[in-house]
Amino acid sequence: MRVTETTFIETWARLDALLRQHREFWQFRPFERLELPWKLRFPELCAWLESLSQEEIDSLDPQPARLSEALAPCLPEAPALEALTLLPQFPKNARIIDERINYRMPERKWRQIRAFAASVPLNGRPLLEWCSGMGHLGRLLARMQGAAVECIEKNPDLCEKGRVLARRNGARLDFYPVDVLSSEVSRYLKPGQQVVALHACGDLHRKLLQEAARIPLAALSLAPCCYHLTGGEFYAPLSSPGRRSPLKLSRFDLQLPLQETVVANRRAIRLRQREIVWRLGFDLLQREVRGVNCYLNVPPARESLLGKDFPTFCRWAAARRGIPLPQRVDFECYERCGEERRITVSRMELLRHFFRRPLEIWLLLDYALFLGERGYRVQVGGFCEKSVTPRNVLIHAQREGEDQIGNWQSPIVNCQL
Repeated sequence: MRVTETTFIETWARLDALLRQHREFWQFRPFERLELPWKLRFPELCAWLESLSQEEIDSLDPQPARLSEALAPCLPEAPALEALTLLPQFPKNARIIDERINYRMPERKWRQIRAFAASVPLNGRPLLEWCSGMGHLGRLLARMQGAAVECIEKNPDLCEKGRVLARRNGARLDFYPVDVLSSEVSRYLKPGQQVVALHACGDLHRKLLQEAARIPLAALSLAPCCYHLTGGEFYAPLSSPGRRSPLKLSRFDLQLPLQETVVANRRAIRLRQREIVWRLGFDLLQREVRGVNCYLNVPPARESLLGKDFPTFCRWAAARRGIPLPQRVDFECYERCGEERRITVSRMELLRHFFRRPLEIWLLLDYALFLGERGYRVQVGGFCEKSVTPRNVLIHAQREGEDQIGNWQSPIVNCQL
């Protein structure tokens, strides 16, 4: 059984309709609001949100199935929306993966690379790694396939370090210092190649999709990341259904799938919570000082600044935005108000975060439909657990006529549609 383009279209269309229907729950900026914005239209939903403590929010946020169940009485479509995001795992390649390849690489990065390499269907075609960095993935694939891998990477220093590591590991890698966003990259893409890209960001992975539409690659294996890193103010859908959709996504909207923390030490979490409270407290202060009741964005704060105190943060933020502060400011009051406001923002973000994965699958299926329109057979599925990386979805596209390796079917077939 092979997935058809109709299946992708139906799944994408249902996501598109539900995202548009509920856009007021996710297409807004919580930091700009002083209270829940749905109190008049959805009083029961707001009453439930206001009943949650910070600890309950922190517990529900990373568990979409539990959150879907909790939301269902107030948001009946929640279970259906969550079900549309369920993708089974790609089957694992049985080839031996050499542990010695793990050199000068963080353990978590190695786990991501190993899981991706084990999930990519290899068809024996020449391999090219897109945005390779030091070629960690390419070295592993070269050892697995027993053949040379070409790597294209913009940074010449990373290319040289990759050559050193490849020689040390006995892998055959050829590095080319190329900016993939330039026209020069077309010289390195050839018909019959299989191109792999693990966590190429934003326009970098979208450029690969566009090149794959122009050049008849044998296969393309891609795990996208950082959708918001784009030169355009709004997302430009690639597929025909995507271009027809009334849904418009800003760069801020495209950050939503990335708002998920899997690994963070206690100190990082504590500093992040402090920064949120201080930003919210300063926002109330600047509204009063300026006499303008609207949010004012402040540049990112250095970690050293977060180790100081709230008055120092406020003076820094005011200086950065050119706001003269009064000589006397009740900083304790504003910090306390920032702390109280944090729970309100957390409640808004909990509801908004429920739409993280649906929006990401919407984007990934837009890519899949685009490749299907260009003559590829496309599969979409997970290659690792979220604990390894939240960006755990693999798109594998293969030209008609190319031999498949193993008995693999498109994971999207098993989704609840």
